[in-house]
Amino acid sequence: MAGIGARPFGVTLVGIIIIIEGILALLAAVVALLGIGDGFTSAIFAALVSGVLGLIYLAVAKGIFDGNNGSRLIVAIISVINVIVGVFNFLNGGIIQILVGIIVLILLYSAKSKVFFG
Repeated sequence: MAGIGARPFGVTLVGIIIIIEGILALLAAVVALLGIGDGFTSAIFAALVSGVLGLIYLAVAKGIFDGNNGSRLIVAIISVINVIVGVFNFLNGGIIQILVGIIVLILLYSAKSKVFFG
């Protein structure tokens, strides 16, 4: 059963980070719709992709807050991908990407989080 007990601070923090990412993706969609891009077609495509990703981020954040294990798995997969990408971008700020990915994984799989997600 998901969401058992009080939500740990780390889970709340991860949820807030995901909400911020969702809002930024939605803002990127608006910017793309304003025509900032390589051309009309690419601006529409970028807006669609960013908008869909933003909505997915917000839905996953709600799942994290509710203790949904599927949402936790999605965030874990994205975090692992971010760590891998960070390794390839190590010299261009990838260390931050690696650290954030690892911290998110630690927060989602701590003992308190495991109890919360059931």
